[in-house]
Amino acid sequence: MPSIIPKGYEAKMYYNKPNKIQLTRQEIEVAAQAGITSYLNAVYRNNSKPNNSGNSTIQSAICGYAAEAAVARALDIPWDGHLNDMAGYDVGKFQIKTTNCPWGDLVLQENDLKYGKSTDIYILVVNNMSRQRFTFNQIPTFWIIGFASLDRVKAEGVPAYTDKQLKLTQEQLLDINEITFPKSVEVDK
Repeated sequence: MPSIIPKGYEAKMYYNKPNKIQLTRQEIEVAAQAGITSYLNAVYRNNSKPNNSGNSTIQSAICGYAAEAAVARALDIPWDGHLNDMAGYDVGKFQIKTTNCPWGDLVLQENDLKYGKSTDIYILVVNNMSRQRFTFNQIPTFWIIGFASLDRVKAEGVPAYTDKQLKLTQEQLLDINEITFPKSVEVDK
């Protein structure tokens, strides 16, 4: 398969990081069901933006839940594909952001910035699931890039695609192996 990485980006890319997760068939089935359910819930609420990014495809919903499954496995936190109401945490006490762009940034949306707690931790995950559309000959693979607190994003972030979003580059993120767990990693009920 030809590389999708632009020339010059290879040296700083995630491919050499040890945090590569390939989901099992069972994990992707749970994530797919959660993504489809989330998408349909949004459609039936007449919500034109089923997720914070404004991306309204079933595929993007599945990618988001699959990234959660990957982080849960990497951090050894139980995850069952629960549907959160956009107010809870994604995995344990962590928020997960995913991109299919290999050099993608950690982008926080307006709602993250407005309603998040200063100590909330956001984890960036890069996936191979939608770069060339779903194919049945490719195992869903995720690279856990790093993390940052909301406070740090607000202090060091720059505007992303709109002035209501802030981003940090991959180079600005802390290594996922340095993450410290909040007192409880149980899912909020």
